[in-house]
This record gives sequence, C-alpha cells and structure tokens, in this order.
Amino acid sequence: MREGHFRLSQYIGTRRLLGEVRLFVEEVPRGSEDAPDVVFDEIAWDFPEIDWKSSVLFGVRYALRKAPSSLKPGSPFRVRIAEVGGYMLDTTELTLAYAAAHALWKALGAAPDTTPVIRAETPAIEFPL
Repeated sequence: MREGHFRLSQYIGTRRLLGEVRLFVEEVPRGSEDAPDVVFDEIAWDFPEIDWKSSVLFGVRYALRKAPSSLKPGSPFRVRIAEVGGYMLDTTELTLAYAAAHALWKALGAAPDTTPVIRAETPAIEFPL
C-alpha cells in the first residue's frame, strides 16, 4: 500500500486556494478487476455546495491518465480516498481536484511532465490535456 498526501494552500493576491487530499494506492486480489477503481472512506464534509466526491474523482482519474505507465502498479489496484479537507471560502472543486491529482502522483512516486497550472492573474486552475 502506498500513501499520497497533498495540501494546496496558496495565496494569489488576497485570494487563498485551499484543498487537501490523503489517499492510498492498494493492490486488489486477482479476479477483483470489476471492483471500483476509486473508493471513498466515510468522510465528514461540511460544505454541501462543493461536490467533493466528483472533484476528487476527476483529479484521481486525470492523474492516472497523465501518469506514465511505468509508474502504475503492475497488478490490479484501487485508489482509496482517506481524507479530504478544505475551508468554505477557500476550497473549490478545482482545488480539490488539483490536490487529489498531486496526492496520487506522490503515492506513485513521480509526476508527469505536464501537470495542472495555477494562473496567478485569474486565479484559475487549468488541467492541460
């Protein structure tokens, strides 16, 4: 089992971007390939305006798509989301997706050449194709 944790906490002018994700990459038994590739622990989340599960799922799937195949485990695996954190005024769907992608790359041991970009002038987060 490999753990990845990433906390985005960055100020762009007076605007703070905040999102935090802790996850684990776990092998699954052979024959379990039909099991979900991403599972969520029971996580308390106090901000119903933010669809955090979809945001984290987007970040994880983006990271898997961008990761070189040499970094991916050789046997079947799943990603287990253990913790998600944020703050009402500073956390958005994109900050959580950004944190999830970086947490997965940490668990895999390296990031791809192209990663999401925080644009200081907007502030916006872009996920390059």
